Parts: sequence; structure tokens; C-alpha cells
Amino acid sequence: MKFSYTLIKKLAPGLPKCAKVAEALNMYSFETKNLGGDLLEINLPANRWSDASSHLGIAREAAAIFKKELRSPVVSIINAPMDEGLVKVEVEKQKYCPRYAARFFEIKRVSQSPEWLRKILRACGINPVNNVVDVMNYVMLEVGQPLHAFDADKIYGKKTKKIVVRRAKKNERLKTLDGQSFVLNPDILVIADPKQALAIAGIKGGESSGVTGRTRRLIIEAANFDPVMIYKASRRLKLITDAAARFSHGMSPALVEWGLDRATALLKKSGAKLLDSVDFYTEKAGEEVIEFDPAKFRSVIGAPIAVGEARKIFKRLGLLVDKSEKAKLRVRIPAWRTDIEEPEDLIEEAARFLDFNALRPQAPVVGVKPTEEEDVIVLKEKVRRLLQSFQLDEVYSPSFLGETELGWCNQSFLGGMKVNPVEVENPIAEDKKYVRPSLLPLLIRGVELNSRFFDSVKIFEIGKVFSVVRGAIKERLALGIVLGAKKDTKLVLELKGLTEELLRGLGIDDYDFVETKGSMRVEVNHDILGVVGQEHLGKNWLVTAAEFDLERILKQTEEEKEYIPLKRFPAVIRDISILVSKNIRIGEILETIQRVSPKLTENVDLIDEYVNEKLGGKQSLTFRVIFQSDERTLTDAEVNKEMAKISGALKRSFRAEIR
Repeated sequence: MKFSYTLIKKLAPGLPKCAKVAEALNMYSFETKNLGGDLLEINLPANRWSDASSHLGIAREAAAIFKKELRSPVVSIINAPMDEGLVKVEVEKQKYCPRYAARFFEIKRVSQSPEWLRKILRACGINPVNNVVDVMNYVMLEVGQPLHAFDADKIYGKKTKKIVVRRAKKNERLKTLDGQSFVLNPDILVIADPKQALAIAGIKGGESSGVTGRTRRLIIEAANFDPVMIYKASRRLKLITDAAARFSHGMSPALVEWGLDRATALLKKSGAKLLDSVDFYTEKAGEEVIEFDPAKFRSVIGAPIAVGEARKIFKRLGLLVDKSEKAKLRVRIPAWRTDIEEPEDLIEEAARFLDFNALRPQAPVVGVKPTEEEDVIVLKEKVRRLLQSFQLDEVYSPSFLGETELGWCNQSFLGGMKVNPVEVENPIAEDKKYVRPSLLPLLIRGVELNSRFFDSVKIFEIGKVFSVVRGAIKERLALGIVLGAKKDTKLVLELKGLTEELLRGLGIDDYDFVETKGSMRVEVNHDILGVVGQEHLGKNWLVTAAEFDLERILKQTEEEKEYIPLKRFPAVIRDISILVSKNIRIGEILETIQRVSPKLTENVDLIDEYVNEKLGGKQSLTFRVIFQSDERTLTDAEVNKEMAKISGALKRSFRAEIR
């Protein structure tokens, strides 16, 4: 935000040169950049806009740093005409507009503003318009309260001009002062008369009630609006204004009176006459009282502070201080300091004006505890190390996707997972309107993009995915793995083997691959950890992909592990090759072999697969069977007997030809 040094110095006379003020503000208050000449650029924290998004607020900070006098430009208007019947205000819902004040003026003419005022507006990036509009903008810059001026004669009503603060009607239209036309909805707050909308509340005035050279009667508005509603409306309409930025950060209702009194004083100088005023303000913001304890200051900051020094700092910042018992201070927080809510906030205010750099470093007196590791972070690092050891590259994809990628989720092997996407209210682009329900669409897209440069691509990603479950948004941590290559029929086997090594490396040994239509589920005791499948890309490319729920995997790794001693007796390995129909699933064959000899069969794996047209619709498969006993060394005769049982079972169940 840009500030005029000339105006700051006018409010705090005696300040040093602009460069020195910028340096001091950097040290004690806010990040400040000297743009040269009369201009400062100050980056305000989100909680300080109420008191510091004005030249008065910055002048107060500078005066406190250099111990100079602050001269407030606001003078209260005494005995102002009130409720004379010229203007009336109705607020439909106080939640969205806690305060709305308006003043009715009669003016001689609308003309050009004085040069000093126009110079300050230009320095802060605002183009001068006329003496009425310029006063509204100047007061916003000076004290922080946005104002708006209506031509009273353009508002419906003969004697009494009624202003209504309400939600917009569905498809209600409004043309703003800059000529833009908007279609509104009930999520947007408007300022209206009984017939039509006059302005978008807190954002922009309407053309129909704008001040022109013919204007002779004015209604000046100063209000306080719900920051969330203004922020959403501003983003939805893509209409970002200085007023919207201030209201979106949350302004104090106490600023309304400052703004109106200052604007009234400036308008009177140009010959305006105040005829009526009204103020809708049912629940006035009061002063908070917070106790400041020097002993607590020392325990938090690690350095002492004298009660008298703390009192001086708080007074320079505009806080009222009363002394309480036991050398503590009772500090009354004015309504415009919305950021001070608890004793720690006061401690920070005092500490920054003591100069953080001047505080002596002091080692904290704390008990030494062993470092703690978060289980999910440990799991992610372990997954990364394992997959990188398998020669996979980690990638990072965007968190948003569009209709095309979402359609892939519903049509692919993930379709069985019933993905319900989360749509973004205000997407950054049309093809980024959904938060990703899966990692795989953009991973597969990444393989497709890289297929021009490589013969194979092996990548993985760990990240959050989102979906709607029973009407609520559910967030979970997922792992996506994608292998891609030119027409490689062994990719599925490679990914299956990689999945087995990954699970074993994470300490999960008891798992099953359950074949479904077009995919395989990875389960532990019927708990689905993930899904594995394959997709065809253009240019003869095939990809196999898997997505796992890392939170479910973490739950399995956290469960109590059973100790099983190493086998004392050696294993016997035998291979068996068969010729079966291509329609038979490999998973069914594996289950059959395991079931024939459950006591002695330690493990079964597919080690070779061959498909050729010459085989006449059949496939050649080779399985490796490992036999091992807990009680004795197996003999060849025992192993031969088990192999004979397996051969017989395969012939009966699948009409297999043993090769």
C-alpha cells in the first residue's frame, strides 16, 4: 500500500527525512520500502488494517518511534442535526452491516479540488475527479474509513430518502461508476433505495446515483460491513477496489464516526451545509481492558521492562493506561485496535518498541526431551526412499484440475471408487475448477507429455486429495505411482512386484491382490489400501498406475507386530510351466497353487508370461513355488509329491497343459 510522506509528516510534525522514517518503520513496525520522492510502500500484516491502513495510523507509528506529537485531523462535529427526516436507513441483517451512518448535505457546486489534495491523491495512485469524490477518497487515505457520496436527488423519495442495506436479488443488475455492468446474486450485499440497487456495498458505487456537476444535494455514507461477505463478493465479481481491500481485512465500526466528521469538516470548507444525519449502530464496540504484567513480559521475552517504560510506550500508541495492584498496568484497548486481544499482544507491542535487536540473547530454561517424530512424516520419507531405490522419480503436480481430468477419474479403473469431486467457488481458470480427487490424472498426463522424449517414464507423487463424503469435504494423504512405456505387456507385473516390495519395506506382509473388472485391489483383512490398473495412451504407449491411501497404510504399520523367528530349515524351490487359456486370470491360478499345499507352500510368484498368436489363444505361464517346513528339512520325495498335487489341481481346474 502506498503512503504520502508529506501527509504523514503533516500528522506527525518534526519527523526526520523520508529515508530515515522508512528505515525506522522497517525496524519497529512494518516492512517499508522508500520509493523515492514523497512515496513510501508499506506491507501491512492482515490484522493491522483497521488501525494502520491510513496515514493517521502510520503517522501514529512513526510518532511513537521518534517520540513526536501526533496531530489527529479529526474534530468531532458538535450538535449536528439528527433524524430530521431527510434521510432514513434500514439494515435488513445486522450481521452483514453492524453499522451504517449517513449525512445529508446541501452544496453550492461541484468543482475541482485544491491542488494540495489532488497531489496527495495522485501520489497514492488515485485519480482526482471533483471536490466531492476527492474528499471521500482523501478521508479514506487519511483516517482509513471508506466513504461514498450519493446524489440525493437521484434516490427515490420526495422528502425522505430511504436507504436500504440488503442482499441483492437474483439476477439483479447494476452499472457501476466506471461503466461496468454486473449481474448480482443474493450472496452480494447492496446499498439500495426502495426501487433499485444504488451501489455494491463496500466495493463500488452505481452510476445511477453518482455525483455530477449538476449535483446540489448529497448523502454521504460511512459504514462497516462483514469482511467475509465483502471479500467473496469482490472476488466473485473480479472487482478489487481500495474500499473492498480494507473491508475484506476487517475494519472497526469506530472508524465510521472519524470518517464522517473529517469529511464533514472538509465539505464545509467548500461551502456545504449539513442538514441531517442518521446512524444505525445498535451494538457499540466498547473498550477492552487487558492487564499488563512486567513479570510475564520477562518470562516471554527474556528481558525486563520497567512499568514506567511500558506505560510510555502504550500512551504513545494511543492506548489508555491505568495503574493496578502489584506494579501491573490495566490497559484500555480502543475499539480501532482490533488486533490486541490478549496479554501476549500487549507484550509484543512493548517488546517491538524496546527494539528486538537490542534484547540480549538468553538461553531458555527448559527440560530437555527427546525429539519426537510425526508418524506420517516418517512414513512419507520411508516411501520416498523405497521408491527412489526402485529408480522412480518424484514429481509435484498442481492441486487443481478440470472436466477432462475429472472425466478420466470416472471412466477409468478408478471409477469403482465413486469419486465425488470438490468444486472451487472462485477457480483461477476454467480448467482448474476442481480440487483433485486423485493424483493419477495429472501423473498420467505427465507421462503423456514426457513420452516424446523417453522410451519409458516411472514417476510417483505423495500429496493430498479431496472428495465429498456424506456431504462433507474429506481430505486424505495419497500415494500415486505411474509406469509408462511403449506397448510393454510386463508393466503390470512390474508394478505389482514394485507394490509388493513397497509394502514389505513398510512392514506389511499379510496382504492380498483382489482382481476386479479392469483392476486389482490391494487389501489387508478386507481393508482396501489401494487400487492398481492400466490405461492405454496414444502412440502405442501403455501406462500402469496405482493409488494408495497412505493414512490406511499408516494404520496398518502402527498395529502391533507379531514376532516370528527365522526359519531354521532350508527352503526348496521348484518352477512349474503351464499352457492355459488367455481368459484365465493369473490371480486364480496363484490362489489354487497356494490352496493345494498350504502347510508346506511358503510363497508362489509368477516369474514369466508369454503370449503369442502361434499358441492358439493360450498363454504360457511359469510359476516359482517355494516349499519350506518349520519342523524339518524337506526331502525331494515330499516336494515331488506336493508338485504332483499342484499339477493335478491345475489340470482339473484350468485344463492346464504341464510343460
